[in-house]
This record gives sequence, C-alpha cells and structure tokens, in this order.
Amino acid sequence: MPSTRSTPDLRRLVEYLNQITHDEVQVTALQLTCARHGDLENLIPSTYGGEIAAAKALTTARSRQSNGIVPS
Repeated sequence: MPSTRSTPDLRRLVEYLNQITHDEVQVTALQLTCARHGDLENLIPSTYGGEIAAAKALTTARSRQSNGIVPS
C-alpha cells in the first residue's frame, strides 16, 4: 500500500505557494489513500499545509491589527 504521507516535493510546493500567494489564499494538499480489507475499500484522507495556512492567516491578522487596520 502507498504511503499516506505527502511526498517531499508536494510539501515543498505547498509551503512555497503559501509563502508567495496573497494573504487571502491558503493552500492545502489533500491525499487520499485506498485501504482494502477483503471486499471493503476505504479512502483515508490526509492533508498537509493547513497548519501553515492557518499560521499565515494569524500572522496577517496580527500585522493588520498592529497597523490599525480593522477587518471589514
């Protein structure tokens, strides 16, 4: 069965896109792994980048607050 972890290249791409995109853009990768047990098949999701995107949003919000910018 393939690994449920994202490949290093995909992780680097998600990190890079989160760094260079506008503050409103959050990039998260979704990987689905198929697990089989007899006739039963399940898709097991794993994500990467959500934590990075959340930190980006938090940093942006703090920066705006310190600059006196109030979100509308």
